[in-house]
This record gives sequence, structure tokens and C-alpha cells, in this order.
Amino acid sequence: MARHPENEPLASAIAFRPEASLVYVNADTVREAVLRHLREADSSAIRLAVCDLSAAPYMDLAGSRMLRELQAELASRGISLRIIGARGSVRDLLRADGIEDKVGRLDRTMTLDGLLASNVPV
Repeated sequence: MARHPENEPLASAIAFRPEASLVYVNADTVREAVLRHLREADSSAIRLAVCDLSAAPYMDLAGSRMLRELQAELASRGISLRIIGARGSVRDLLRADGIEDKVGRLDRTMTLDGLLASNVPV
């Protein structure tokens, strides 16, 4: 919001985009940043968290594990996690790790606008 004041805050959703590959050296930092944001926001109103992986060309098992753990943590708070923009090899890893079963279809072409405009319950 500070960089793009024309953006509109979402009352019931948060979105985050790691600006690098999601690997063992930064996976926990990303998870903690999301959870910190939820603590600082009125997380009782949040129903959807969107992870945009379009800027993350690679993911290792630590990154996949982190998303699995984040999904479980968010679900325990009544928040759905959706993943958009994942590249082919990242989608393959997430599918192999069973994450697609928990977060819904992994679609490279889905955008944040498209997801919010769809019938995803928020």
C-alpha cells in the first residue's frame, strides 16, 4: 500500500508475493511475515490468504513444507489459502506434496483479480 497508494485494501483477504524462489533459506521468513501481518491486522475478518508465486521461479522441499504448514495454521484460524501464479516445476512439486488437495486447483494463469472475482468464498 505504501508503494502503490492507488491499491484498495481488502477487508476479508490478504495477498503476499515472495520476490524470490521459495527455498530453505527464506521459507520460514516468508511464513513469519504472513503470520505477523495477520497479528497486526484484524485477522478475525480475514477469510482468504492468496500466495502469488509468479515471482518465485523455483521451490525446494522446505518451501513446499512451509506452505503446507502455513495452510494448516491458516485453516485452524478459518482462513483459506489459495496459490496463484506458480510455474510448472513449482506446481509439480506442490502437487506431489499434496498441497493442491488442500488449497484448490493450481492454475498458472489465475490472477489475484481473477481469483477475487470468481466464486471463491471470501
